[in-house]
Amino acid sequence: MEGEIGKPLMGVISQDDLYTRNLVDEGNGKFNLMLLCWGPSHTSTIHDHADAHCFMKVLSGSLNEVRFEWPNEEADVNDQGMVEKDRNTLKENGVVYIN
Repeated sequence: MEGEIGKPLMGVISQDDLYTRNLVDEGNGKFNLMLLCWGPSHTSTIHDHADAHCFMKVLSGSLNEVRFEWPNEEADVNDQGMVEKDRNTLKENGVVYIN
């Protein structure tokens, strides 16, 4: 769910929702400031950020990130599977840059 500028940011996240995306500011057309609200123990599928240059800060709780190697174009991903690269835990008030 995407929020709108000036609308309430925090809401109840149901068990069916992975998270809410709340637009805080559209910036000067070169960035967006968003507040993402995740429920306890919710996860997302494996994805990349496509050079989106993202700064992230955990306001409450913690965030566990699992990073994977980019699949080799010559390898069949179904045969090889995804190869875990590392794991990180971002704790409350922690800040990280994602590219």
